[in-house]
Amino acid sequence: VFDKEAREVIGVVRTVKLKSIQTEPFPLMFCPINQPMDGQQAADIAPVLLVRAVGDPKAIVRVVRHEMESAGLGPAACDVRLLRERMSDLYTPQRLIAGILNWIGLAGLVFAVTGIFGVMAYEVGQRTREIGIRAALGARWTDIRNLILRKGMVLTGIGLGLGACLSLVPLCLLFTFIPELRQSDDFFFYGVRAWDPVPYAVVSLFVVVAALA
Repeated sequence: VFDKEAREVIGVVRTVKLKSIQTEPFPLMFCPINQPMDGQQAADIAPVLLVRAVGDPKAIVRVVRHEMESAGLGPAACDVRLLRERMSDLYTPQRLIAGILNWIGLAGLVFAVTGIFGVMAYEVGQRTREIGIRAALGARWTDIRNLILRKGMVLTGIGLGLGACLSLVPLCLLFTFIPELRQSDDFFFYGVRAWDPVPYAVVSLFVVVAALA
């Protein structure tokens, strides 16, 4: 409760997050602006005006801002923005961190794919004489191609398996011995976990395509 005065509940809204998407929902209530709460709590809570309208939202924002300025309100009170803009601000820390980590991950992926392409090309180049002998003995092009692809995919599969293990096993151990690291998932990537299967699948696909090339 906010005060000792009895109040009438006229509706219930969905659970919402305030100021940050990491903040866990907590009990709160919305009070009419003409029914202030008692004491210090009322002074600590700044009133918020929500305007619902039909039409061009930017034009409505200009009208609302003009009316508030005409009423003599200060610049801080005249901070009029669309609801989707305020909601977008909640994701700013995650977007910044995700952008930095995405570029780092992309650089690592480029190095890995380039290295795999080079190793596989070198491996095929080393077998040029063998391929020539097989062709001279009557081997078909499809047989030679399948031989090269089969060995290449075996090596790629082993590498992907080792890479996944070396990525997931230490991560599980760290999360087991340092439980506080679990909070980093919500802080860095809201709604995405460190062992999310989609990034692993996408990276594996890039590696396989590079090896095939």
